[in-house]
Amino acid sequence: MRYSTTFREFLFCLLFVGLFCIPACNRQPLPNDLPKLYRRSVKVTQGGRPLADAVVFFAPTDNSKWNAGGSTNSSGVAELHTQGMYRGIAAGTYKVTVNKTEFEDKVDPTRRNSEGGALTTTIFHSLVELKYTDQNTTDLEVVITPKNEPIVLDLGSPVRQVLPE
Repeated sequence: MRYSTTFREFLFCLLFVGLFCIPACNRQPLPNDLPKLYRRSVKVTQGGRPLADAVVFFAPTDNSKWNAGGSTNSSGVAELHTQGMYRGIAAGTYKVTVNKTEFEDKVDPTRRNSEGGALTTTIFHSLVELKYTDQNTTDLEVVITPKNEPIVLDLGSPVRQVLPE
């Protein structure tokens, strides 16, 4: 089965969010090369309203391995964690992607199972404009400094686009 780049990114984001479910209570020592992290959160809005249940990913533009991200709550706010386990984010410039998807199962009358019953097809929808879901097309860029400045990202009008297969 072939998956599109967008679908693979969606699966990667699900995996990334899953990392936040791992408790940080195992208290492993910090990596020696971990830069100083600054506690930050990001508020994501769409059409002037908070965007809940979205995955936000900060990719460093200098190709550093220390990316960060989080998942937005009902207020559209995500606490940022580096590598999904260290609270905060390093200073630097980041390209930001935001993903929020939903799916629906539709009966496909053109496809039948071995018993002759109609098969369903799962259709994935992006609830975020597709340009924001890919590091190569996003125009969202954030500079993190030691100064605690609010990070607010507005994604424009709400959308519901079918993801390409």
